[in-house]
Amino acid sequence: MAAELIVPVPPGGRDPASRGVVPPEGSGAPALAKPPGMIASLSLWRDLSAVWEPRAALLPPEAVQGLAQLDTFAGQFFGGRDFGTGVLGALTSDWRLVVAMQDHAAMSPVPDVKLPAFALVADVRPDDDDFAARLKVAFQSFVGLANLGVAQSKAPPLELGSETFEGVTISTTRFMAPARKADEEADARGPVHSRHNFSPSAAQVGGHFVLSSSLGLTRDLIKALKSPGEPAAVTLAVEAEGAALAGLVDVNRKRLVMQSMLEKGHDKDQAEAEVDMLASLLRYLGHGRLSIADREDATRVGLEFSLGK
Repeated sequence: MAAELIVPVPPGGRDPASRGVVPPEGSGAPALAKPPGMIASLSLWRDLSAVWEPRAALLPPEAVQGLAQLDTFAGQFFGGRDFGTGVLGALTSDWRLVVAMQDHAAMSPVPDVKLPAFALVADVRPDDDDFAARLKVAFQSFVGLANLGVAQSKAPPLELGSETFEGVTISTTRFMAPARKADEEADARGPVHSRHNFSPSAAQVGGHFVLSSSLGLTRDLIKALKSPGEPAAVTLAVEAEGAALAGLVDVNRKRLVMQSMLEKGHDKDQAEAEVDMLASLLRYLGHGRLSIADREDATRVGLEFSLGK
């Protein structure tokens, strides 16, 4: 199934403030990153430095005031750089966002609620080596701030570390595992917190900076980014896999059945049927793709589904 919507540009042309939104002729979003277990992948062309300049004309005053605070906050982490020119200006217009399944069996401890991993990939301008180094330092600073926050709630802190994977150094973190007594039975240990789905990591692969919720996804993206595809002739591209989403339902099936019984009052058979129907529906949706192409004369929006079985 496919549908397309074409929105012509008004006779007067696009607003000058849109110059950071519409890619130049021949440019477009970067190739989608498709690591193993991909649930969804997004690629976007957006010159955020150019979008930042006319913010006062595009946003309400209270939003502009909030962005001013962001400017001050960012300066503290990036050596006093101006946020618009020094931070956003050091990044290219290529952005990617990826959501993927995780190998939960390899985790220790294995969380009761199993969540996917997600990652942001931003490209750094090749003539600004200092900024790439500051991104890594900023990641470590954020981890330090997060640990200060969790200390107040007596939650386990994030342990900082690093590893080298295919010649790329990854800054890694993991939540400290809860202490276990040797004679403690598995059934008496209680549920494993969902925080153990996350092992925030950061790495630079050439000109690509990866910030991921999972070390496993960081490794997969290092492989994927070393062999990138061709840029797309669109401003935005999104792909999603229904089968992968159904797999996420499957690994959490027992939990979802129990939740349905507790919240909706279903008996076990009704709850299992509801969860199975959700998984079947997601598989049927198959592969979906959304694309938006902004050009000087019109904006084209395309939506496609390759239905499964």
